[in-house]
Amino acid sequence: MRQRVSGLPPTGPRCFGYTAECAELVEDEAAEVKDCFHALLAGAALSGMAADLNERGILNCNGTAAWPALRARRGRGCRWSRSPR
Repeated sequence: MRQRVSGLPPTGPRCFGYTAECAELVEDEAAEVKDCFHALLAGAALSGMAADLNERGILNCNGTAAWPALRARRGRGCRWSRSPR
C-alpha cells in the first residue's frame, strides 16, 4: 500500500481480495474477507477461520486451498489483522 500511496507500482504478492495492481476488488475474494472480518468481530478464532476456508476449498492468492493459521494471522504482503501483542 505504501508503494501505491507513493505513486509506485505495488511489489510482492497481491493482497487477497484485490487485483495484483491493488486497483480493483476481486468480488468473490472480497466477500470472503468481509465474512472473515465479521467472524473475527464476533469472536471467531483465526485458526478456526483458516480451517473454515480450507474446508470450503477457498483458494488463496497462490491458487492453493492452504490457509495456515499463521498465514491468516500475519498475512503475506499485507496485514489481514494485527495481533494485540
